[in-house]
Amino acid sequence: MEPLLSMKHNFRSLMITLPISAMLFFAGWNSVTLAAEPLITTVAPGSQWSMEIDADRRKQAAEEKEEAPREISPTQLKVSIDTKGVEQRVLALSDGSTQTCYSINGVLYQAIPDSTEVLALPGSGLHALDPRELRVSGFPATAWIEKKYFVGFEKLNGVQCARYHRPAVADAEGGDVTGMTAWIREPERIPVHIQVGTSTYDFSPVTRFSGSVTLPPAVMQKAQAMERQNAALRRLAERERKASQ
Repeated sequence: MEPLLSMKHNFRSLMITLPISAMLFFAGWNSVTLAAEPLITTVAPGSQWSMEIDADRRKQAAEEKEEAPREISPTQLKVSIDTKGVEQRVLALSDGSTQTCYSINGVLYQAIPDSTEVLALPGSGLHALDPRELRVSGFPATAWIEKKYFVGFEKLNGVQCARYHRPAVADAEGGDVTGMTAWIREPERIPVHIQVGTSTYDFSPVTRFSGSVTLPPAVMQKAQAMERQNAALRRLAERERKASQ
């Protein structure tokens, strides 16, 4: 199997005339003021979390006894980060199989099934251009979240969240840019629910992970080779910098 690739309002004059109780209301979770960035937290080592993909759609299909689609699609992502910062990402697919990749020092490694080759994919969930790309470090579908898309604070399933919305628009080539909405737990700044077009991502809370992530030998060899290459490039850049002084 081939690996998956991949508002603004001025409240000042209003606040002056409001009673204290109303001022507290505006100053609380219903305020439209965001704290400082980053808007999405980078999960610390020793943590774990999971993400359900299109859970409601799959549940409805099961209740209505719809025929399962022939196209294989992702259903769940489980992420574990050990205390050394090594991240394991296990993606479950609709045919019952799984794909596993590992993130080390910001680089993702994935062994190609039925092969000795290992893919090395630099990148982070905060920089992935494709919101449907799941092979990223950190939380998928969060690269688009910016203050300009902030709508306000609201509760989702009892959880206080900041909501962001980017409407669907046509790009320069005439194609559609998918509309997206995200509910981000505040003040932790952890995703709770993200909608990407018709797809949905439901995130679990981040909990403690005390285990360790064991790298397959092929992944370990690839990571060591990449580190040697990067170290050589750093030395070369340093020599060139000194020579130009």
